[in-house]
Amino acid sequence: MVSARGRFLGAGYYKVLADALVRLMERPHRLADLGCGEGYFTAAFCDVASEVYGLDISKVAVRAACKQSRGQFVVASTMRLPFLSGMFDAVTVIMAPTSPDIPRILKKGALLCRVSPGERHLFELRELAYSEVRAVKQPPMEIDGLTNVSCEQVRFKILLSSDGLVDLITMTPMQFRTSKEFRERISQLDEFCVTTDFRVDLFRKDS
Repeated sequence: MVSARGRFLGAGYYKVLADALVRLMERPHRLADLGCGEGYFTAAFCDVASEVYGLDISKVAVRAACKQSRGQFVVASTMRLPFLSGMFDAVTVIMAPTSPDIPRILKKGALLCRVSPGERHLFELRELAYSEVRAVKQPPMEIDGLTNVSCEQVRFKILLSSDGLVDLITMTPMQFRTSKEFRERISQLDEFCVTTDFRVDLFRKDS
């Protein structure tokens, strides 16, 4: 999964999302990327933050992240963050679980950027995989101790090569939730156009 994610993101398929997140970060001094995976987005944040820390529970993912980013990395769970209170000007959580410990490590006025799947994320692919597919509306997001200051949609289409399509399946839960027949069918396609849809919630710590 880590290798597939590295190849997919390294091919630039999610660069539009990375650019949007960099724009939102307001050039923080110290940033933590929680659930950083192999470090693709962490590396992008190194261009706007003075100090960048990546955290992931997977040793394999953190080892890969160390090879492509100048950030500092730690293997740990997001549920028990190994950081001092009030340490960060910004925290990002990209397609990963949100920890109730995040407000503690944020400074006053600091930002939390949380990225989650939008209503139509990978919709065309899910139509092929499942007998019934619905666009699910997400309720407003709330996190204790933080104020939601904005909610943006980042939606764009990507044309996947055959290898890119297989990597996308492998790096998502679809790898385990789809049939062998579906995965074989996907592997025979030369290319496939799919919608990527992300919800970007921005929170600020007021006190």
